[in-house]
Amino acid sequence: MFNRILVPTNFTPCAHNAAKFACDMLRGQKATIVLMHACDPSLCKSADEHDRKANHVKESLQNEKSALEAYAPDLVIETVIYEGRFTTMSARYFKKKSIDLLVIGSDGINLHDRSPKDTNTELFMASHRQNMIVVPNGVEYMGFGNILFATDYRYHLIDKQLDIIKDIMSAHDSKNYVLHVRKDLDNELEVAKIIEKQTLEQEFAGQDPEFHEVSAEKIEEGILKFVNSYKIDLVALIPRKNTLSERIFRKSITKKVAERTNKPLLVLN
Repeated sequence: MFNRILVPTNFTPCAHNAAKFACDMLRGQKATIVLMHACDPSLCKSADEHDRKANHVKESLQNEKSALEAYAPDLVIETVIYEGRFTTMSARYFKKKSIDLLVIGSDGINLHDRSPKDTNTELFMASHRQNMIVVPNGVEYMGFGNILFATDYRYHLIDKQLDIIKDIMSAHDSKNYVLHVRKDLDNELEVAKIIEKQTLEQEFAGQDPEFHEVSAEKIEEGILKFVNSYKIDLVALIPRKNTLSERIFRKSITKKVAERTNKPLLVLN
């Protein structure tokens, strides 16, 4: 299903947990984990400082590689140092490395720090169109028995966006759900959304999902409540491009769910 998964690491417990999650996902497959650390040369004051940091990073990557090889000996573990900022990595770089999927750790929402500064994970999600699984810190891979695809019933079939979630559903023989959240269930769906729902029913015919509609004042609240009620193991979403004003004043639904859920989040791009 996945041949090469890239796992960014800053050598924290959160990043290590994401790497173990990726290993557990790939057990029994002929696959490769690519451990990547981004090192920004512009942050170094001198060539000597850059060399010292580079040597430290190489040593840390080798230690992480050895730990993962011991944890998952059937997988190939590669390491790479990216010269630049993680949040500015280009799509060409991922294509060059033949990356199928990113698995990235997240500490989620910090209730004690109301700083508006985004984490690297949030910045990457906002600026890149790469398929990724965001793994909350401490969450272990336990299989995907129940999978949820949350949709706004807008057009989804661009560039085969649904192929990955369909492959995961089929590979895990999971119980699958498609969820639409809106404020008022008494109002009928718009014609365009009815057509999209019918299209999704055809697209997911091989995965035989249950379609649900729930009412909630906030979309993310409806998704999170459903996740808890149906014991969902993986939540899948397609981010939407917001207008400039929305990017300034509002967080996306994907980001809100990523901040608050304790379940892996599959971001489809």
